[in-house]
Amino acid sequence: YKENKDIKLPWYATEFAACADIYASKIEIINNIVIVHTGLHFAIPTGWEMQIRLRSNATKHRYIMINTPGTLDSDYRGELLVKFTRIDGGFCDDFPYEVGDRIAQINVHPVPHMCFHEVDNLEDLGITERGEGGFGSTNK
Repeated sequence: YKENKDIKLPWYATEFAACADIYASKIEIINNIVIVHTGLHFAIPTGWEMQIRLRSNATKHRYIMINTPGTLDSDYRGELLVKFTRIDGGFCDDFPYEVGDRIAQINVHPVPHMCFHEVDNLEDLGITERGEGGFGSTNK
């Protein structure tokens, strides 16, 4: 659903693009957070999700999405909003995008659900060579 006729639908920039660009229809700053309205509402099939990601040109600016990647679940019908803030914590008075600009990208894919079961001991999960090795442990 488009809130008005002038809003652009998501668009794949190239034939093999993995993500479709989404566009700003309204931009507002509330409590030093930039809220970009897309004016778009979706009905995503059950068992699928839509992820919202930064575009690669974000490296040219000091703004990042607050929640990236963001997720639209299949039962959500509200407007797709994208929130930005400055990396350096400065005031959001120089936001580099305007209404009509591509502001993020979306990717739609299936979401398998897992069954979660509690076990009594860590060993019940199975032994692996990596074990409990965390951050950086595979780059020995």
